[in-house]
Amino acid sequence: MEQWKDIKGFEGFYQVSDAGNIRRLKYWNHHKNDWTITNRLLTPTDNGNGYKIVGLQAKDARRKKFYIHRLVAAAFLPRKEGQDYVNHRDHNRANNAANNLEWCTQKYNTNYSADRMRGFRELPPGRSGERYITIFNGRFQVILKHKFYGSYATLQEAINRRNELLSSYGYQM
Repeated sequence: MEQWKDIKGFEGFYQVSDAGNIRRLKYWNHHKNDWTITNRLLTPTDNGNGYKIVGLQAKDARRKKFYIHRLVAAAFLPRKEGQDYVNHRDHNRANNAANNLEWCTQKYNTNYSADRMRGFRELPPGRSGERYITIFNGRFQVILKHKFYGSYATLQEAINRRNELLSSYGYQM
């Protein structure tokens, strides 16, 4: 069962749920010059980096944008001194459920993301993970400055050839 709590500073106007939803309870209707009851879910937008945001507005105030994960954490998670950042445990910025969030320090948040980036990531087809080396028909190809320099059976052979070429161009290996 989804739990709802008032959003601090917007009590009686907006609520946040532990599932990461935001709903508007009522708004000031300028045409009727009265309050209109809506009780409808807001549709979040993406801020361009994968985080979901919503615009909230109280009577006679300008609309202000808020990150949904911060609204959920403020309403449902205990916060200790010095913990000013909200971490997504599953690394999915769109998953704003309270059980996926945690208050943390900036250092913890940065290290949490860095640990994931250091871990295994599946490479797109045709990529070897090495710069200037691609995979085609099961062989490793060296392509440097848009020029093909050979096809090799093993990745190590391709790395050795690439390093020779880079040294000839004056790069330190």
